[in-house]
Amino acid sequence: MQKNVTRKLVFTALLVAVTVALKCTVSVMLPFAGAGGMRISLSVFFSKLPALLFGPLMGIMSSVLNDVIPMFIKPDGAYIPLLTVTAALGGFICGFLWKKADKINAAKFKKIFLAAVIFLGIVGIINCIFVTFFETNAYTAVIKSMGEKRYWFVTWGLIAASLAGAAIFAFDSIVLRKNPGFDENFIKILLVLLVSNITVTTLNTFVLRMFIPALNKLAFFVFFIPRLIEEIIATVIQAYASAYFLKLISKINILKNID
Repeated sequence: MQKNVTRKLVFTALLVAVTVALKCTVSVMLPFAGAGGMRISLSVFFSKLPALLFGPLMGIMSSVLNDVIPMFIKPDGAYIPLLTVTAALGGFICGFLWKKADKINAAKFKKIFLAAVIFLGIVGIINCIFVTFFETNAYTAVIKSMGEKRYWFVTWGLIAASLAGAAIFAFDSIVLRKNPGFDENFIKILLVLLVSNITVTTLNTFVLRMFIPALNKLAFFVFFIPRLIEEIIATVIQAYASAYFLKLISKINILKNID
């Protein structure tokens, strides 16, 4: 039992080291209103593997280390403890949901996902038509009452979300269907990571606006939507990479003696 715990810790430490190295060397911080607001990094390929492999506890530990260590090596600004808390929450959610993943019906999820993508696209298009061609309509007035910067979310924002979802569905249909077992694993990992990552991104948006005055001056959705789109795209790539690594680890039996 003690050997198994030691192996888990050693393998988790290795993944954390790789994640931190990539986060500090192969990453770009995109500015919003003169402040860092969104990081793009190759570290996403490895950041959630401890949670997927060993469960929520290792997910919490690795997520905290992935957030804290880079602040000492290559700080991008003042340390915000709440971001570490949300990172830990993301690791927990990922590990917890993956343990329940066997109950996920991949085929049913695909149908629900496709229906949601179509629904969002239709609503976005209808809202754009009303705002553009029926400016005096009561429905248009309700949309515009959100404010010029915010009603973008229920018009072009919904269309953008629909297109992103369609791209995910196309990726699954074209690239992954040739390997049914891998495809099912990918869908489950994608669902788990979407819940975890979008939750963290949403919470971090509030936290960053709370602690960075320049970001607080931006309309919420002006700051949130680009972060959300980037997170969805990154999560698809992360899910594919995670499914591949899990299959590779299983194939070469790296963790065959770990419960």
